[in-house]
Amino acid sequence: MVENIYRKVKKYFLEKKMNEYSLKRQVELKNFQKIQSIGILFDASNYNNIVEVTKFRERFIQQNKKIEIFGYVDTKDEKTEDFLISNKNLNWFDFPDKKSLQVFLNKDFDVLYGLFLDEDSPLSTVVALSKAKLKIGPLFSNTNYFDISLNTSRNKSFMTLLESINDFLNKINKSNKI
Repeated sequence: MVENIYRKVKKYFLEKKMNEYSLKRQVELKNFQKIQSIGILFDASNYNNIVEVTKFRERFIQQNKKIEIFGYVDTKDEKTEDFLISNKNLNWFDFPDKKSLQVFLNKDFDVLYGLFLDEDSPLSTVVALSKAKLKIGPLFSNTNYFDISLNTSRNKSFMTLLESINDFLNKINKSNKI
């Protein structure tokens, strides 16, 4: 009962703040070759995810893309790495509160990848408030924080989601049509 009320209050304030941001934001769809800057939000609770995101980051850098990553680790331990947050960095609305995240939020990325499969992740809040021109991630049943949501329900895995996003962006033709 209390948890349900808490979720409703959290959702109310998040949607209110999200509406303020959405009025200032214009969605832009670009072919992967035209994308200059990429932000990646990911579930870093599994070390393999950190390794995979780091590999993709290096690959994107080799393609002359500006890329920044930010991960969430579901633990009470504080993370000292600038690109990681934990439950220790969350306020009572589950909004991440870390200076490096505020810098990330203010970036005007061409595309923001949401690489997490838990709809209730604090990263959902970050996606909702991001200034990215295009937000792409998994299809969730109760939220619409992404401009494009990919259904990965048949094979819910981090790598499947990452590959699906890349495939989708590569299928957009040069005139930015699907």
